Amino acid sequence: MALIKCLECGRGVSDKATTCPSCGYPLAQTRRARRPVVVIERTSKKWKGLKFLGVSLIILGLITFCFGFSGKSESPVALGSLVVLAGFGCLWSARIGAWWYHG
Repeated sequence: MALIKCLECGRGVSDKATTCPSCGYPLAQTRRARRPVVVIERTSKKWKGLKFLGVSLIILGLITFCFGFSGKSESPVALGSLVVLAGFGCLWSARIGAWWYHG
């Protein structure tokens, strides 16, 4: 066992130590630091795509709904309302589906 100098505080530290006992400066990489990071995707792309479709339908429906008031016909207002409701249906389906398959 040899003593090395801590780069932070300058005190003598064992070469087998992972951190300096005086200041806590990391001296060597631990086993956890060397392992690659694994990203676990809990929600599949299918549910994310359905959520994106729902948000897109809501935005499109709101635009149709708002521009429907400027005209004299009421069909754009009804169409906008239906598209917004379909968007909310997609959002709820995505949330329920993600919960059902991934807890």
